[in-house]
Amino acid sequence: MIIQGLCTSAKEDFFKGVHQPEDLYLFALYSEKANLNPGMTSYTTTDEVTGKGYSAGGMALSGYVVGSMDTTAYLTWTQPLVWYNCNIFTAGGLMYNRSRNNKAIAVFDFGEIYTAKNGVLSIAMPPPGVGALIKWGG
Repeated sequence: MIIQGLCTSAKEDFFKGVHQPEDLYLFALYSEKANLNPGMTSYTTTDEVTGKGYSAGGMALSGYVVGSMDTTAYLTWTQPLVWYNCNIFTAGGLMYNRSRNNKAIAVFDFGEIYTAKNGVLSIAMPPPGVGALIKWGG
């Protein structure tokens, strides 16, 4: 079961200053069998998708943006994640920080199983401040 949310350990890590803008953040994809939830503390290979066009560990995020709007602080990335010419099925993802011992940041439930057969799979990040990828407050 995939339960979406900002990981509790990441909230604590952000307050401690563990995660930094220059760190390497990755987004890994998982099958519908994955057991992912906000209690996760690190990246796992269990039930990570496999297939043509996808490399274990996922893809690097780029364009780190932090800001606030009203009472909500947000963190997002400006570049979409795109896997080309791939054969994969995915139901969710895990964002994690490779620079900090693969510490888990957030779990994402896509709400359905997405399939790419010799095609393109794209995950676009929302524009900063508009449904941002990770939000605190509100």
